Amino acid sequence: MELLNRKPESKGSSLISLNMWKMIFGQSIVQLVVIFVLNFHGTHFFPGWENDTLKTVVFNTFVWLQIFNEINCRRLDNKLNVFSGISRNSFFMVIMIVMIGCQTAIIFFGGAAFSVTPLDCQQWLVSVGLGFLSLPAGALVRLIPSKFFIPSCILDRTANTDLERVIENWDDAMEVIQDDLRFFKRLRGQARLKNSAPNTSTIDEEAPPSDEESRESHSPSTSRPLPSSLYSINAASTIVPGLIALSTALSPVALSDKSSNHE
Repeated sequence: MELLNRKPESKGSSLISLNMWKMIFGQSIVQLVVIFVLNFHGTHFFPGWENDTLKTVVFNTFVWLQIFNEINCRRLDNKLNVFSGISRNSFFMVIMIVMIGCQTAIIFFGGAAFSVTPLDCQQWLVSVGLGFLSLPAGALVRLIPSKFFIPSCILDRTANTDLERVIENWDDAMEVIQDDLRFFKRLRGQARLKNSAPNTSTIDEEAPPSDEESRESHSPSTSRPLPSSLYSINAASTIVPGLIALSTALSPVALSDKSSNHE
């Protein structure tokens, strides 16, 4: 239900939204700081660890940062409850269990193939605890306004571009509707002339239409060609007024036919 409450995105909006860019920058900063401090200064905090053990803890911490960041990225908005509806998403739960199981198996049984050594309980707690920092970091990033991560010129340009694109699409759609209404108006005028004309002798005396008039009567739109990206908008926006105009054009024809039959 929360997806239905989200505002729709415009047709030409970017695949990566501003909130996603903000989260990418924020998580990158947090993860780089954690990994660099643990890798280059881990022996100062844990002097009893060997070099191979420290490298394994760094690798394990990096993976757990990504695992918790997956939970953090379940939301694309700025709301803080990232666990909302997680139990109803069976695919997500299966993926998380598989990732945790594979990472545990790599640490305990990877050995020389993955250049790791088995870790004890303290080292596992350190790895998982540092990886858990992705969740509070994500909440902090959501509370920070976008202008602190993304320049204001980019934010203003994105908003103006979306507004101009919507206005341009609507202008093109309205232009197509006007062309269709003019076409049906010409059809209605020709039908009136045909029904009000005398017998075949008078019809034979009428001058045949010129080539230019024939082309205009058979072409519903004489405006500039529209881009292919607007075909869907034109089709959806002109079918209703087109049917209304067609019914309006044909109604005098039917009434005139009935009046001629009564006479």
